[in-house]
Parts: sequence; C-alpha cells; structure tokens
Amino acid sequence: MIVVPLPDAKALQGVLRFHLKDDLVGTDLSIVVDRLEARGQTGADVEKAVHDARRRVRLASRSMWLDDLRAETEVPRVGFCRLSVERRYVCSRLGSSEAMGPCRARTE
Repeated sequence: MIVVPLPDAKALQGVLRFHLKDDLVGTDLSIVVDRLEARGQTGADVEKAVHDARRRVRLASRSMWLDDLRAETEVPRVGFCRLSVERRYVCSRLGSSEAMGPCRARTE
C-alpha cells in the first residue's frame, strides 16, 4: 500500500495559486490556507473551492474577492443536507414527511 500524506500549508498555497491563475494576485491567502490545512483538505478540495468561488463570482458578475474563497472554505457548524432518495422513501413509509434532515460538519 502506498500512503500519500495530506499537503502541508506550502503545498496547499501552491495548489491554490495554480487554480486561481490571475485572480487574487498579491493577496495574502494565509487565512484560506490555514482553513484548508486545519480541515485536512487535498488538492482536489482546493480545486473545488476555487471552482465554487468562481461560480459565485460569475453569478455576481464581478471579479473574485478573498471573501469568495473564504465562504467556500468555511466550516458550517450545523446545516441541513438533503436526504437520499432511499431515506426519503423510508421516511415516507414510516409516516415522516421531512425531505431535509439535520447534518453536522465532520470534525475528523
């Protein structure tokens, strides 16, 4: 078995800069990098955060701000997530009409 360790802060910063391309040039990204590292994020997670931030920017018709990245790397304390189709079916069979269920952020 080959074990690939999680990227450290320096590697995460490099991956973040690579995916940001010309956005946020000269901006201190340390708060975002610290969040990513604390959550044990991978390069794929960084790519997704940048992609989601770009979508946020496109919808707002403006250039990217640091807050866009911060929003995509924030850890939700308690939110709601959609239940799977199977679980909704079971809930409906048991008499529960809830289509949403509580969901806690993973702390692993």
